[in-house]
Amino acid sequence: MQTCPNCEAEQPSDARFCSRCGTALHGDGPAASAWDEQQERRIVTVLFADLAGSTALAEQLDPEDVRRVQGELFELLNAEVVRFGGTTEKFVGDAVLAVFGIPSAHEDDPERAVRAALAAHKRFASFAERIDSRYGASVGLRTGINTGDVVSSRETAARGELMVSGDAVNVAARLQQLAAPGEILVGLRTHAATSRAVDYGPRRDLDAKGKSAPIAAWEARAVAPEPAARESGFRAPLIGREEELTLLEAVAGRSRRERVPQLVTLFGPAGVGKSRLVEELLERLPEARVLQGRCLPYGEGVTFWPLAEAAKSDARVLDNDPGDVALEKLRAAVESAVDEGADDVLDAIGWTIGLSVPGSSLASTDPQAVGPQLAEGWQRYIGGLG
Repeated sequence: MQTCPNCEAEQPSDARFCSRCGTALHGDGPAASAWDEQQERRIVTVLFADLAGSTALAEQLDPEDVRRVQGELFELLNAEVVRFGGTTEKFVGDAVLAVFGIPSAHEDDPERAVRAALAAHKRFASFAERIDSRYGASVGLRTGINTGDVVSSRETAARGELMVSGDAVNVAARLQQLAAPGEILVGLRTHAATSRAVDYGPRRDLDAKGKSAPIAAWEARAVAPEPAARESGFRAPLIGREEELTLLEAVAGRSRRERVPQLVTLFGPAGVGKSRLVEELLERLPEARVLQGRCLPYGEGVTFWPLAEAAKSDARVLDNDPGDVALEKLRAAVESAVDEGADDVLDAIGWTIGLSVPGSSLASTDPQAVGPQLAEGWQRYIGGLG
């Protein structure tokens, strides 16, 4: 008997394909290599990162210490890659290769890769401080990200043995090599796919080894406080949506008239015009106060993320605001909306965002009991905004 590498179903030893999922099996013959298996073309985003200054560091350290440093770096990078839905393919010495788009593809894989890199660089500061205090050596992190076509094997991906090939991988490696310590350089397609959500430096055309033409590169600096609006170049009249707009206006009117919330779920295939429909509705409701939040498709502990984004947007809190500045902005927004018990409401909203509120009762509350207090705080906050 043999086990299917994909679904782990037991199969006869002479079977060439799994009877449950159809995956090719090795059987009793020689094991198939990645080159023998069926290959497929994919669009992925490749992330290369390495430790600048590692050569000098390795020269003065014992091999076991070098291994310990490499292990800590891998844990740091791999944690952020996995958090944003990527897969770490290789870890060789002080270099890491991660892929976003294999085995599972997402429409925002380029953004996930850039966000993972920014998060890793943010955490790297404390890592560099530990290395400096422990060994008296200065190190930095260099990262290159590129999006493009690659060829990979579905069977190796199912076994957790990724192998990707293509110029997109080479460009990512060159960007990483050309990046200065602390820099994140992205290629053309990655920049085009993420320019609304990430703040970039000016374009740089870099001469790369082995490339016939310079590589266009941008330095990723931070996640944009608010995604930029899509620019279509023109705005055509909305046609064929009067029925839906009339229904949405009626729901909004009922909410305003009866002072009760209404829930509307709008769904449809990508590109069908969901965002445009909402824009048209808001244009017809100029007096409406709009709070926006989105559910993230990646990460952990993001249950309250839409509420956090809505509160930050209303209070004009930016992601790069220091904690005390963000708290004062939030306090001003809450006090302008709530007449009595503003401290309790601030406690609930601050907990949602992740701000530390002095004297917070939620900090010592049983997690099972947090939900009702958050619900009450948010009800009072939103009610006060009306």
